[in-house]
Amino acid sequence: METTEKNNLKRGLALFSGGLDSILAIKLMERAGFEIIPLFIYTPFISRKFPLEIKREFISLYGKEFAERVIIHETGEDYLNLVKKPRFGYGKNLNPCIDCKIFFLKTAARYMVDLGGAFVVTGEVIGQRGMSQRKDAIFKIEKESGLTGKVVRPLSLSYFPETILEKNGLIDRRMFPSIRGRDRKTQLDLARRLGIKNFPQPAGGCLLTDPGFSSRLKVLLMEDLFETKWIHTIKFGRLIVDNGIYVVARNNDENMKLLFLKEQYNIPVYVPDFKGPVVAVIRGEMEYAKLLSCKYTKHCAS
Repeated sequence: METTEKNNLKRGLALFSGGLDSILAIKLMERAGFEIIPLFIYTPFISRKFPLEIKREFISLYGKEFAERVIIHETGEDYLNLVKKPRFGYGKNLNPCIDCKIFFLKTAARYMVDLGGAFVVTGEVIGQRGMSQRKDAIFKIEKESGLTGKVVRPLSLSYFPETILEKNGLIDRRMFPSIRGRDRKTQLDLARRLGIKNFPQPAGGCLLTDPGFSSRLKVLLMEDLFETKWIHTIKFGRLIVDNGIYVVARNNDENMKLLFLKEQYNIPVYVPDFKGPVVAVIRGEMEYAKLLSCKYTKHCAS
């Protein structure tokens, strides 16, 4: 084998979610002697946080040195089109999990090639998620992404066929854990052994799996307003569909979020001259936004 080929096989890209499973997968591969480049794919549905907030969270959890290595890729219109019309359908709500995983792996594959890597690492655990982490779904996703044999899943390695790394004698699956199912005890034990102390607790995950958020999103879909700026806007406050479509902040933090969106995306926002909530106008009139702001405060004179 050529030296350059060996070097490529020692470098990979990791799909990094910010959660424990993906950090464990990266640490296990690094411990085995590989250079791993973390890739965080930011979609409008990944969190109620913005990229800068997520970067700060990575620094607080994993340290500046690691956080600076993370590539943050922000999705665009191609991803929104996928969510609107997923080839493999939705889960219980508006979550196109299989299409989404294919998109993520294809994105990772492009970075992998550009950065001279040879494989993609994921923190997937077989059987952990019902729609996208069944064995048949995982094989379908890998094939559709064009990465057959090049996806390394260190947490469940023994349940899958040999990857490019095993075929070239670079890893031995017996040195990796064999985790499956939803019980996270093994991951927590492994984190302690690897000295990983800071990591976020499992939360709601993708907003597309949330029934409440999905019902809000359907309003945008029905009104042909499925755009990044409006998707961010409906993450906060009270969604009012009356004489238009408005979002009314419920506290000062949401006031700040809507004002940030005003600056970031130039969305129309009513800012009261009394102590009251900021109102984003997705569709409608500013005068009605003022009435809504008055309705939800005791400090409006008229």
